Amino acid sequence: MSPTLLDLIPVLAALLAVPLYLAVQALALVKLNSGWRYAALLPLLLAITLAASAIDGLSGGAAPTQRTLLLFSPGAIIYLALLALLSAFVERLATVQPVEEEVVGLAAPPGSH
Repeated sequence: MSPTLLDLIPVLAALLAVPLYLAVQALALVKLNSGWRYAALLPLLLAITLAASAIDGLSGGAAPTQRTLLLFSPGAIIYLALLALLSAFVERLATVQPVEEEVVGLAAPPGSH
């Protein structure tokens, strides 16, 4: 039985996830500031470890294969997207000024000293 287009969609999505992850990772490192940038480095460290392990696995060892990076990329993309949303939310909260409440009855009437 030959594969249909619906059978190939998950495979194509996984193959596109790796370059998409690399682009999102670079964008996150450029756009995020301070501590958020350090949090964005976590998937990169894991990706480097997986890639090194996959390269080592090519020599015949029992290390994870290249498929591991294909499975890792979608989760890393979701992590970086959530991190960017959380960063934007926290920065927006930090820039919002608190609303001053009016105190009724304590202010002196106009013209009185």
